[in-house]
Amino acid sequence: QESFVTELLGDRPTIEIAGPADDAADDGFDSHGIGDQLTLTTAKDSATFERTAIGSSIDGGTGGDHPQALWGRMWDVHGLTSEGKTKFVALPLDGSPLRLDASTPGQLSFITGCNGAGGQFDLVEDRLVVVEIGPTTMMGCEPALMDQDTWIQEFLQDEPTVTIVGDHLTLATDQATIELQASDVVVGQPIGPEGPEGSDGTVSSPPQPRFGPDDPGTSGSSPSQEPAGSDAPTASTPVGDAAGIWSHTWTVVKITDGSGERRLISPADGNPLRLEATTDDPTGTTGHASFNGCNGAGGKFDLFGSRLVIAEELSHRQKLCKPDALMDQEEWLRSFLTSGPTITIAGDKLTLATNQATIELAAA
Repeated sequence: QESFVTELLGDRPTIEIAGPADDAADDGFDSHGIGDQLTLTTAKDSATFERTAIGSSIDGGTGGDHPQALWGRMWDVHGLTSEGKTKFVALPLDGSPLRLDASTPGQLSFITGCNGAGGQFDLVEDRLVVVEIGPTTMMGCEPALMDQDTWIQEFLQDEPTVTIVGDHLTLATDQATIELQASDVVVGQPIGPEGPEGSDGTVSSPPQPRFGPDDPGTSGSSPSQEPAGSDAPTASTPVGDAAGIWSHTWTVVKITDGSGERRLISPADGNPLRLEATTDDPTGTTGHASFNGCNGAGGKFDLFGSRLVIAEELSHRQKLCKPDALMDQEEWLRSFLTSGPTITIAGDKLTLATNQATIELAAA
């Protein structure tokens, strides 16, 4: 077939364009009065082609849409995997999702709430090829967001494949995968912390995070200005008062993720899996939180509204532990903590949650 078309084009064919030119069709293509059938004719052969809009659903042999459907849209990240393991998504502190802006063909920009990641790309068949890596703001952000920016930028340089099925987009390399869904943000609408509002003909990035006790992406409650007490929380503890996490030991009751409920692995010393949360900050905005176990998982954290945000890289020992499931659990917990989980306290119950997993705890 390719040889036939090559020979046809080499024989200087005549061109004839015919058929209806219906610009009312919702195919994303302005025909400018031109018909939708192209016929190339030589003395020996002829071939007729039908007009198809770039980005329309074309079966590429995989049962999905054509990779060109990537462009002209906004996509929200719903999952990351690295070397076969789930990688928690660190969400921007303003409460918006991690988002890919592909509204301009040839340009990709991940809106991460930090410095971002992206650049100019060519789509070669189903593979993204870097033309030029875009500049970054070099802004200092929480470590998890900065690490995520670096990870995404390195991922994009590995020429990921593009697979689109309906509203689902998968970017994949041999080592990692990013799963996305078409965003409800319409290209041409500005993006704010509470979603699209109005339209001024542009797509704008969400506000960059501002560090402080009030999180615009939460219900508006701020951490208590008094140090957390030494007694276990009671029913009088205000729901949403994230500072109530401090100065307590919390026993893990249940962990759930996308696969369902995870089996809890108790430390070798026989104690239950617990979270120790301490602070010596009178405002209750900074403290230390750590899960027990073999090497442990924890470090220094700041409260950003109802979010628990790492203030520095999490520390842990490098001791080899048995069973292997215990080490896997600690790695999972470290990843969970770096993703900036939200804190919900109701009486003596604490819930830490991301968009991918939840840990339920009770005051010890």
